[in-house]
Amino acid sequence: AAKERALNNLETQVIDTKDKLWQEIYEKSSTDEEREKIREKCTELSDWIDEEATFETPVDILEGKLKELTDLTSGLHARVKQHTERPEALEAMNRMINSSQHFLGKAKNSSGVVDGYFTQEELDKLEKKITETVEWRDKALKDQEAQPMHEMPKMTTSLIAEKALDMDREVKYMYNKVKIGKAEKDRAKKAEEDKKAKEEKKKKKKEKENNSTTSDEEPTKTNDDKSETPEQNETPENPENSETPETPETQTETPETQNDEPETEIPTETEEAERPETEDEETE
Repeated sequence: AAKERALNNLETQVIDTKDKLWQEIYEKSSTDEEREKIREKCTELSDWIDEEATFETPVDILEGKLKELTDLTSGLHARVKQHTERPEALEAMNRMINSSQHFLGKAKNSSGVVDGYFTQEELDKLEKKITETVEWRDKALKDQEAQPMHEMPKMTTSLIAEKALDMDREVKYMYNKVKIGKAEKDRAKKAEEDKKAKEEKKKKKKEKENNSTTSDEEPTKTNDDKSETPEQNETPENPENSETPETPETQTETPETQNDEPETEIPTETEEAERPETEDEETE
């Protein structure tokens, strides 16, 4: 199975390389001499596969033949890859530049420096990094356009990514400072709000307790007033201070006077004189 797989890989690579040599990007990325050498190698390997290679051919021999072709075409494939992937890498860099410039503009027009998110030196450093990146991009593009496509590009995708990420690190550093600063302010604000809410809750609780205490005291005072009333009604116990008991005394004295009158009444002389006459008249 390993021998069969190695032979199929070699045969597939030979056919694929022959076809690509006719593509425009491969033609522009190589010289006539280079393409001729590659075609000759493909023909050589193709003839060897047809005449000598079998499923019994050792794997190391098959892999050795494949390596001869890949070594010869590695430069061409690398250049083609750079030419095809460079536009996408540049587009990504341009997006980073635009976002970095936008961030810098907002930072300059905001109160970030005043609020302590970042220093003026940091803003200047970021602006310098963005400017350097833009200048490098423009110069590298100009140089790349002047360079023949069959030469290894100086403006590689890896270099583009490196420059873009170097600038993006500065932006992220600044952005994280703002993010952390805002988070700290939000936490402080929330803590202050929680503190005020707690104090307000405590205040309301205290007011409620005070109101409850006042409500409890009012019934007690009423009960005290009621308990004091009998004490005032006990006044009759003191006859000297009470006017009402004097009336019964007067009433009781009256009968005594009536009862005493017959006992103390002394008949006058006229009554005594009249009384016998009357008796005599009745006798007559």
